[in-house]
Amino acid sequence: FKSAYAIILENKRIYIEEKSNQSVYFEVLLQLTYFLEIEKLLAQKSLVNQQDFEKAYRIAKDYHLMVYKEKFKKLEIEVTSLVDYPSFQQGKYLKKLIFLPKEIVISLAKELLVNPDVSLFSKNELVQHLVQLRLTEPVEVLTYDNKVVSFVGSETLTLNEAYQNNQVLKEVSDYFEQHNPSLKKEVLSTIKIHIGCLYPFQDEVMKPVQSWVEEYLEKYGQGSHSITDSKVQNIQERLDEEVLKLMSFD
Repeated sequence: FKSAYAIILENKRIYIEEKSNQSVYFEVLLQLTYFLEIEKLLAQKSLVNQQDFEKAYRIAKDYHLMVYKEKFKKLEIEVTSLVDYPSFQQGKYLKKLIFLPKEIVISLAKELLVNPDVSLFSKNELVQHLVQLRLTEPVEVLTYDNKVVSFVGSETLTLNEAYQNNQVLKEVSDYFEQHNPSLKKEVLSTIKIHIGCLYPFQDEVMKPVQSWVEEYLEKYGQGSHSITDSKVQNIQERLDEEVLKLMSFD
């Protein structure tokens, strides 16, 4: 089943959007007890056998929660222990979330999203889970500048949608496409990392758009040197520090 899951991941959309393949995807997830992924799948409310899948999942989940209580408690402890580790190590603990149902994932996310020891990258991953679960209640997040802000998962764009709708990313992409295509991939990669660090509040923070665009152009030697915004510079530098933490193995 792990091999089957690896194959599915190569073209996941086919198994989600094509009705004839949905049961295959669901059965693989169920056999692997990837409960979080099943919850995300069911949250889309677009499955051809939605009620049957929900019933089968509910039976499996209730059984496992009853029989394997210690296993789930251990998983919870392992996930929350990520606060004791540096940024580059936290991701491996978040991977254990895949075995947990949404009620436990939501509870852990609420705790971790306001913890200053959780990296922005880990918070990004937690937010993505809540968005994909279409959570309808507000959840608080401690942002890059140590402010607590709330969001509602069901009202929030996915990260991919955030990339597609981000005006700064679009304008910088258009500029490098016309003036320096060889640098485009590197520049857009940096901006996407910054968007990820700010997610899901990227559009509120990345204003004024023109100042953010100019700062990125300056950073890659394409600016006019006449427009600088110290506030935007400071935010970008703060985000770059987070990236360095992720790459540091000290």
